[in-house]
Amino acid sequence: MYSYSMLSWKMPPSNFFKLNIDGTRATASGKIGAGGVIGNHAGTWIIGFQINLGVGEIVIVEAWGLFYGLKLAEKLQISNLEVESDSAILVNLMQSSNLALHPLGSLLDGCCKLMSRMKNAKLSHIFRDMTADALAKSNISHD
Repeated sequence: MYSYSMLSWKMPPSNFFKLNIDGTRATASGKIGAGGVIGNHAGTWIIGFQINLGVGEIVIVEAWGLFYGLKLAEKLQISNLEVESDSAILVNLMQSSNLALHPLGSLLDGCCKLMSRMKNAKLSHIFRDMTADALAKSNISHD
């Protein structure tokens, strides 16, 4: 028996913005890239970003995607932000109480500090966001 469920973007509450981020990695070459989009409570796309990060592992690009997305939200002076990532590993790492010994500790700590400067910021795990996924994949050449 098969089950089909429709995945769709849900608008944030009134006076909130939503940042959807994603990272991608080309298997053979190891090239990595991140992308994201910020939308408002009316469902309007405010701004998007994509970045080629060279060669590396997927958890690295997911973390950099979060960092760049949060910096962009800060630049736009967004204080109420819902952040969604399809990386359960990233979300779990961000919820860890001690990142000091993790190889990405400094980067993740920077993300935590960016979020703490906002009035309301929340990070949660979702299944793949197609727009952020497309932005991430469009800036690297896959094998």
